[in-house]
Amino acid sequence: MQQAHHLPPDPPSSTFKMQVLEGCVQVSSGALVALNGIAIAVIPLPTSTQRLQQALDLLPAGSTVFGIYLEKAEAFSAGAEAIKGTALKGTNVEYVLSGNQAEGLTCFIETGETEDVQILSKAEYTALVTEVRLYVPEIQLIVNNVKQLASSITALEDELQSNTTKLFISHCNQIFDIDSKGDCHALCHQVQDSASASAASQPSKGKGKGKGKGKGGKVKQPKVQVESVEITCLTSLSSSGTGSTHGLEVAINPGTSGSFETIRVTVDVIAHILPSSKLNAVASSLLNLAARQLRAQFMLIQENPSKLSAKPFHFVHPSTGINITAVYSSSTAFASGIDGTNEQVRQVVHELLGIKSDRPVFRAGLARFMDHGTSTGRLICPHDSIDYKPLQGGELHVLQGQYLYYHYCQDSINDDGWGCAYRSCQTICSWYNLQGYSARAVPSILEIQQTLVEIGDKPETFAGSNTWIGSMELSFVLQNWFKDDFEGDHRFEIGVSGASMSSTARRLASHFDEVGTPVMIGGNNLAHTILGVDWNSQLGTVRWLILDPHYIGAEDLTTIHGRGWCNWKDETFWNKFATYNLLFPARPDVF
Repeated sequence: MQQAHHLPPDPPSSTFKMQVLEGCVQVSSGALVALNGIAIAVIPLPTSTQRLQQALDLLPAGSTVFGIYLEKAEAFSAGAEAIKGTALKGTNVEYVLSGNQAEGLTCFIETGETEDVQILSKAEYTALVTEVRLYVPEIQLIVNNVKQLASSITALEDELQSNTTKLFISHCNQIFDIDSKGDCHALCHQVQDSASASAASQPSKGKGKGKGKGKGGKVKQPKVQVESVEITCLTSLSSSGTGSTHGLEVAINPGTSGSFETIRVTVDVIAHILPSSKLNAVASSLLNLAARQLRAQFMLIQENPSKLSAKPFHFVHPSTGINITAVYSSSTAFASGIDGTNEQVRQVVHELLGIKSDRPVFRAGLARFMDHGTSTGRLICPHDSIDYKPLQGGELHVLQGQYLYYHYCQDSINDDGWGCAYRSCQTICSWYNLQGYSARAVPSILEIQQTLVEIGDKPETFAGSNTWIGSMELSFVLQNWFKDDFEGDHRFEIGVSGASMSSTARRLASHFDEVGTPVMIGGNNLAHTILGVDWNSQLGTVRWLILDPHYIGAEDLTTIHGRGWCNWKDETFWNKFATYNLLFPARPDVF
């Protein structure tokens, strides 16, 4: 039997599985997807050509299937058997086996679609590619029946894929189309140069002060990244004739009778490009995917006549970090309403990508390119850019998801000396927001106090006071503030001596692995938020990742990391004579 060409540098193995499948393995066998000659994902074996295309449409433009992965295949014939009934059944396959008896056999089946596919880590892939985004915010289609809507969508598809359509990148003042020659080398380097210049020009801000203690670790200068290079679509249908990004307006001749509706759709497509990528191939991939995206929006509107608009949303894959684009019908700007209307669509996205549906991943509130409250200037996940050397023999266990950093004296409120637990509460509430569990705003300090008064825990004089609160009050607030969205069975660990804080490591590690919420700890008249632990279970050595709400100063990562306001701490951080209570907020059991 002929063997397939080996993937450089080695044939597929358990290492390949770890890099490509890590974190999303609901898939014991699946179709391997590549982009620009790099393996980026594995998806469940599609049962039809339509399902395959639906899955690829979720991924960045230009994604293709290059092989099939089978875990613990018993024989070569198992590979051929697995293809029966899938969209890849006509593939001319060859086989490669690797692994050993202890691991079970691993079978890789090459489809021949892509040669010399590279296997890179997430960090290597991110450093190599440049993300471009074709975005037309709103296209208005004025129609009086579904047939007219279908014809107008078809006209748009044809227009987008014609050689009269140009793509304009304002970032480097470049126009290209499906007939363009050359590669993207200059574009990619201009983006990198721009990011480097932005990083170099960032000023260092104030020193910061407060009641934290312990030195911070080595500071990693924050890397300024261009989230995506935005591309404007210039077509003969452009309302201004100059490619305005305000959208296109297409009026279908309405005749003389009937009522008319304005249907709103959006083009929003992502591609990942290499310097060697050809401009015409990038244009073709973007425009083809844009046309298919319009067709998907038409199908959604047709299925939901009461919803007169549809919109693509971009998300980050929970394990690989690649961009995922899903199309939702939308008659409201509120994330909670969009999520409720499109629950079935979200379920299909999970199934197509093989991602477990035990928690929200593709809720509208989690989409990229949205304002998650950062217009206030608050930092998102400041721990991400800490340059930390883990304990020898230790294992990192860190929270899952995103949060905002709340600390003393934000919102023009002087809570120095009493507001640390309130700020920890706000950070935890922001986690529920950013994970898509609730669209309700993070409560202010006064709203936290009023909630405690309303449930009868505090007297009326408590609202507006400077009174300190602890872990129990935080659990009451979380339970009541989000009561219309979910129920949470929040847990506690009470009366932990500061001298024996290492005893919390096992429970914290389990919590961050299985639940993933930030943990509030209160004691010694201070409150902090624990974001993770580094634990050597053999030696019992522990470090805690602490987000300190006592910081006063500008939202400056260099200061916050360098002075230890968000950093790893050893056992000397805790007062060994104090007693601490820990609140472990629950993760809601909602999809």
